Amino acid sequence: MPNLSNVVGAINIITDSDIGLGFSSRRVTVSTSGLIPKLSQLGRETTVNLAISLNATDNKTRDMLDTSLIDLPKILQEYGHKDREGYDAEVRVA
Repeated sequence: MPNLSNVVGAINIITDSDIGLGFSSRRVTVSTSGLIPKLSQLGRETTVNLAISLNATDNKTRDMLDTSLIDLPKILQEYGHKDREGYDAEVRVA
């Protein structure tokens, strides 16, 4: 999620009841397949839900995912502790 500041800005507009759309943050889900370290920051800056999609079509990508997944359980546990429903994870390895 290299565009985290834009995502957070959009979330703020979507959830702002005065000048935005006024959606409840519990009704907003960010779906991403990207940068696991940025997920912690997203969790600190917002209270929206999270959907993660991890896909790999070749061995090189699978190896990269395996390495980056080491921190994912801890990040997801922290993410679910804030005022939100939690997260969904979808893992497909072809």
